Amino acid sequence: MKVLNPACLVDVSSRADRRERPKVSVAMVAYRHEQFIEQAVESVMLQETVFPYELLIGEDCSPDRTREIVLRLKRKYQDRIRLLLREKNVGMMTNFVQTLKACQGQYVALLEGDDYWTDPHKLQKQVDLLEARADYSACFTLTRVLGDNCSSEPLYIPARHTKTDAFATEDLLQKNSIATASVMYRNIMAQINFTPFLFLKMIDWPLHVLVSLRGPIGYIPEEMACYRQHVGGLWTGWEETARLSEMIKCYCILKQVMPSKYTRRISERIIKTHQLMALELLRGGDRRQARHRVFQSFVAIPPASVFSFGWFIKRSLMLSLGAFGMPLARVEAAMRR
Repeated sequence: MKVLNPACLVDVSSRADRRERPKVSVAMVAYRHEQFIEQAVESVMLQETVFPYELLIGEDCSPDRTREIVLRLKRKYQDRIRLLLREKNVGMMTNFVQTLKACQGQYVALLEGDDYWTDPHKLQKQVDLLEARADYSACFTLTRVLGDNCSSEPLYIPARHTKTDAFATEDLLQKNSIATASVMYRNIMAQINFTPFLFLKMIDWPLHVLVSLRGPIGYIPEEMACYRQHVGGLWTGWEETARLSEMIKCYCILKQVMPSKYTRRISERIIKTHQLMALELLRGGDRRQARHRVFQSFVAIPPASVFSFGWFIKRSLMLSLGAFGMPLARVEAAMRR
């Protein structure tokens, strides 16, 4: 699959748009975002900076009014918006990668068309940090989660009590603590091979991991963005088993492309994710599929290191007992130990 296909891409910009190279390119993908896209774009246009920045919107032939809205916003902010209009639908992953590859700035910030920023100084603060810390490959901020939940306490990514000021590759392999709406990278997109990831349903997490190989990712513990969780969202609209399955696919690709020193850590994550999926299937009463996932968790153990994976083996054995009839409460209790 080709990432860039000029036949599927119309760059709606003028020479006047390109006179001054932007310091920051904001990459925004949009598809069926008519309810949210205007707020997302306006939150970018409200940014106060001492440097020029651009907003690239990759619009993927939405069946709703998304394209109509971004064309109107392009007329309003002629010199700061570039539209990459697909002549036919290319899909989320290709649209995302094409938009990234078209970024001209020294830095690249991400904002999907259904999220928005809440701090008008977000871009300035992030550039200031990256220019002060040459060792950082990227940085991100605290992000509020907006969703249909009944919690009286607001949710954040990462957790609001997070004390770490930078995240290494090992941290991001353990858990994705970076909201897409909050991140800014140094523009190394041309150096990244996206091809192995094009068949995934997510790209932000593996991209964070790959960028982190070039240096820690700094964290600014200030709320600057909002991430919407809604039924139309690709990730949040999935069942838990579908999300876990996609995570396993992602880990398997990362295992192939990353340096060998990360092989053990990724293997651990693959095993644990199979185990979590088996437990979720047991909760849903599907013992047959749970047995399959337990089997896959054993298969994922490196043969040469089997004796050092004792903790994982014990968990898989307990799950296998559950898959063959042990009461779920006993399995869950054993898994918490």
